[in-house]
Amino acid sequence: MTDKDPVNVCLDDIVAALYTCTPVGRRTLKQQRKLLGLTQREAAGVMGVPYRTWQNWENGVNTIPLHSEWYWDYHLSKIMDLRNWK
Repeated sequence: MTDKDPVNVCLDDIVAALYTCTPVGRRTLKQQRKLLGLTQREAAGVMGVPYRTWQNWENGVNTIPLHSEWYWDYHLSKIMDLRNWK
């Protein structure tokens, strides 16, 4: 067993949790956002959409369009890179 830096172990767990499958598929937008420590306003800003649009996506009022979902996935990877979550 190799000793890993406790911070990296924690970050590894967070990254893995972002993509862990739930019974209905991968984590929800809200779960992903919270794991990254973003507020709804910050997530909306990252996506370039109004705050209310983000709320509607999270609450299931509207379904996130596929192109926006891809854009969110892209930004997830960028945020993880910026925070050195490999």
